[in-house]
Amino acid sequence: MSTFETDEHLHGTFRGDDLAPKAFSRAKDHLESARRNLEATAKASSLDELAWAWSGFLTDAQRVFSKLREATRAGPSKRWSEILQRTRDQDELLRYVHQARHADEHGLERIAQKQNGELNITAGDGPAHIHTITAIPGKGVSIEYRGERPVVTWTPERVVLLPVRNRGVVYPVPTQHLRQRLPDATAISIAERAYQFLAEAVAEAETRFWN
Repeated sequence: MSTFETDEHLHGTFRGDDLAPKAFSRAKDHLESARRNLEATAKASSLDELAWAWSGFLTDAQRVFSKLREATRAGPSKRWSEILQRTRDQDELLRYVHQARHADEHGLERIAQKQNGELNITAGDGPAHIHTITAIPGKGVSIEYRGERPVVTWTPERVVLLPVRNRGVVYPVPTQHLRQRLPDATAISIAERAYQFLAEAVAEAETRFWN
């Protein structure tokens, strides 16, 4: 299934320079780099590592798109390439990734910030008297109390994505992708969906026009 809407008659075989071989090869190289940064984002053991991997992914994603457009801008792929561009420009998530990369690279705006962890304690089925709260590194929080068991909610520290600004236009953190609502908008969630889109676009271009 196509990542985005295209017409069946776009299928064709490349001739000569219709698909710039070097550009398409570079798109695939950058896609592999994006995959590695996606894995690094998922495996990050610290917020600094997460922020570094996310920034690298943004750069790779932009390079994949640019080289894929360069490779398919002429010949039977021209219309397909135009649809790819329009999809990127209109889709909330893809547009955000594109603009966040510009903000990150040029230092125009911060694209993410660390948010401290939060501990919320509310009453359970009845009154409780809390004696001590002890934070245990790597294990969480220990609470000594008398009375009814309180309700404890712990939210660990995390990286929160921010709206980005470019040339006076603000691009909010996306809430949907390809007409589907996003369950969340974390860096890893957005990176996974952007990578899937790009991987499918590269594979589709190769199937439609290269083979």
